[in-house]
Amino acid sequence: MTARATYQTQAMALSCDASAEELATIFNGGGRTGHSDELRAMIVHELVLAGHDVLNHPAVGRWARLRHWRHHGLGWLPIELADFEQPDARPGTPEPGWQALLAGKTVDAAGLGLDLVATTTEDFTARAGRVFAHWVEYSNGKVDAHEYLAADPVRDHDLRDLLAGAAPAFLAGGDIRTLRAVPATLRQVWTRLFQAASGSSFYGPLQGGAYGRLHTWQTMAALTGAPATATPDDVADLARACRWFALDTTSTWFWSVWEPSDLALACIGPELERVTVIAATDSD
Repeated sequence: MTARATYQTQAMALSCDASAEELATIFNGGGRTGHSDELRAMIVHELVLAGHDVLNHPAVGRWARLRHWRHHGLGWLPIELADFEQPDARPGTPEPGWQALLAGKTVDAAGLGLDLVATTTEDFTARAGRVFAHWVEYSNGKVDAHEYLAADPVRDHDLRDLLAGAAPAFLAGGDIRTLRAVPATLRQVWTRLFQAASGSSFYGPLQGGAYGRLHTWQTMAALTGAPATATPDDVADLARACRWFALDTTSTWFWSVWEPSDLALACIGPELERVTVIAATDSD
């Protein structure tokens, strides 16, 4: 087990079961107590995800306000949940709501044949796929992410025809007429991405809530066009300005081994001409 995996196991256990006195022992006294800032940062965000008022905790809150740990990757995240984050979202817990969402009303009216330019870059692909990186690293996962710019504002009803014309890899081997786009809330999208980011691949370790939360925000930042220098507030504002869709397709690109290990979604915005899509699949 790697050091990070060990810390993650400890952080999850401590955030659930540790008393205020135990947490004070971990967060008081700096490095000489033998507890690392990596462990502390993980505990902070596990507590945030569990719905705790971290900033007002006498020991944890004092440490969380310190500036020295903000260089840490987890230090970029907000110490409070955004309105679209699911309170008490537990790492690795499958999200049944996504499959129920796909049973909902689809956007099925005919769209316009919009002129489209692919603007996907390597940076976008890497950032957008952060949620699924462990699927690729540890098992047989694959990710397909794209960014497009249309000549005119994209309506919801344009999405299916637009994707058919763009022909991303994840639509290969399927009947485009079966492609469905179902409007989703930002909370539904965040929860589904977090479920993938915090869980495990078929062969890899559980990623945990702290890094699952970070990778979910990083993927959302890419999908919404946030620059690398964006703050969480910037990303949240952009995400709220977008329209989100769950995608359902018969494509054989997906391994289709287990429902939680297949995902496709689209985002329109924040500019009305901008569309991003991401699909991922994992297998044993």
